[in-house]
Amino acid sequence: MPAAAARRSSLLAPAYRKHAGHAAHFLERLDRIDGRPLELALTLYNDPALVRATLARACLPEQTERVAISLEHPTEGPFVIVTREGRFVTCLAAGMRPRHLVLTRAELDAAARDVERMREKLARLEEAGRHRGRTTAIVRNVIEGGEHVSREQMEALLRWEPLFGDLFLAGVATYGAELLDCAPRVRTIQKPKARHEALLFAYHRALYGLAHLYVLAGASEVSGPWIERVTESCLVPMTYSGLGSAFDVGYLTLRAMWATARWPAALPVHEQMLRTTDGPMELSDAYLGIAAIGLANRSLRAKCQRTIARERPAAASLAERAFMHRKTLGLAFTNTEEVSALALERGRSALLERVPDLRADEVSDRDACAQLASAPGHAVRTKDDIGAAGIALPAIVGAAPLDLYLPQRLVDELRTPWSMEKTIALLASHRDAYGVRRPVRVDRSSGRNDPCPCGSGLKRKRCVHERETCRA
Repeated sequence: MPAAAARRSSLLAPAYRKHAGHAAHFLERLDRIDGRPLELALTLYNDPALVRATLARACLPEQTERVAISLEHPTEGPFVIVTREGRFVTCLAAGMRPRHLVLTRAELDAAARDVERMREKLARLEEAGRHRGRTTAIVRNVIEGGEHVSREQMEALLRWEPLFGDLFLAGVATYGAELLDCAPRVRTIQKPKARHEALLFAYHRALYGLAHLYVLAGASEVSGPWIERVTESCLVPMTYSGLGSAFDVGYLTLRAMWATARWPAALPVHEQMLRTTDGPMELSDAYLGIAAIGLANRSLRAKCQRTIARERPAAASLAERAFMHRKTLGLAFTNTEEVSALALERGRSALLERVPDLRADEVSDRDACAQLASAPGHAVRTKDDIGAAGIALPAIVGAAPLDLYLPQRLVDELRTPWSMEKTIALLASHRDAYGVRRPVRVDRSSGRNDPCPCGSGLKRKRCVHERETCRA
C-alpha cells in the first residue's frame, strides 16, 4: 500500500469506528483531499463543538441549508460541505467550486480560537474548584494590595483572566460607583482624627484596587455587551477613564488610560464629552482618552490627532486648560518615539533616586515604565501635571500589562506603611477640582426662632446655613 494511502487509512479508522453508517458518504469522499486539509477535515468531523461555533459565528441566513467550509484557499478549496445543523455531507477537492455559502479558513480559525478559549475557561474552572482557597488569596492580594502590588502578583492573577475577564470589568463598575458615592464625604476630611482611620484606609485600598481592576479588565477579552452595560448603568456621564481623572491620582489615571486604549469603541463618547463638558476633570478625561485610543490604534491615529487639534470645549473657562492639553498631546502624536524615550528616562531617574543602591544598568525599560506608571502624585491637576500625563501616555499605552508593575524586589525596597496622611495627600486634588463646601459657623447663643446671624432675614431654624451645619 502506498505511504499516502496507508496514512489516510490510519486517520480514517477511528472516524469509521465512531461514525460508521450515518456519514459513510462523507468519509468515502475524503479520498478527494490529502495532506493537512485531510487532517483538518477529520478534526472537524470529530469536533462537533467547533463546527457549531463556526456556523454560529457566521449568522447564516434562514434560507441557507448547506454551507461550504474552506480548508485552505477561500475560493479554490478544498471544501467540507455541512448542513446548517452541523451534519457532514461531502468533500470537494481543490478546484471544485461549491454552490453553497462559503465560510473561509479565517472564519474557521476564529471560531477555533473561541472554542479553545471556552475549553480553557472550563478547565480553569475545574482547577479553581480544586484550589479555591489559593485563587481567592491571589485575588485578594492584588485587589487589596494598594500601591505595593508587584509584577509577580499581577502575573499570577492574569493566569485566571480567561475565567474572570468579564468580572474584572464588573469590578471596575462596582468599585467606581462606590468611590464616586463616598468621595464627597471623604473630601471634607482635612485634619484626620482617630475616628477617620478605618474610612480613609478603606478608601485608599479601594482607590488602588480600582487601578488594578482597570489593568485586569484591559488585559481581558471583555465582551461588547458587558462594556455597553457597564457604561449605561454605572458611569454615565463619565467614561471608564473618567474615574481615573475624576480622582486624579497618577497611579490610577495612567492605568485607566492604558485600559481605555484597549477599548477603541469608547472613542465617540470621549469626542462628545470634549464638545459638551464644562468641567476641568471631564475635559482632561476627554483629551487623554482620545489620545490614548489614537496612540494605541494605528487605524484611528489620524482621526484622534485631528480631533485633538481642532475640537474646542464649549465652556470658555476651559480654554487655557484645553490649550495645554492640545500642545502636550500634539507632541505625543508627532514625536511619539522621542516623547516615549523621554518619559522612560524620567521613570528610570525617579527609580534610581528612590532606590539609592540600584545601578543604572540594572534598570530595564520595563522597570522604568512601571515606575512611570506608579509614581505618587497627581496626573492632571496643574499645568505641569497635564504635561507630565501627556508625555507619559505614549510609553504607557504601548506597554504590556505586566510592564505597569515593578518586580517584587523593588516593591520591597519602596514599601512604606500606610498612614492617614497618605490618603489626605491624595484627596488634595479632589478639593481643588470640585471644591469643598465648608459649613458656616453660626452663633449658638441665639434661639432657633431668632434671626440668623448671616443676615438673610430668615429664622435661624429656616436658614440654609443651619441646615448645612447640621448635615456636615
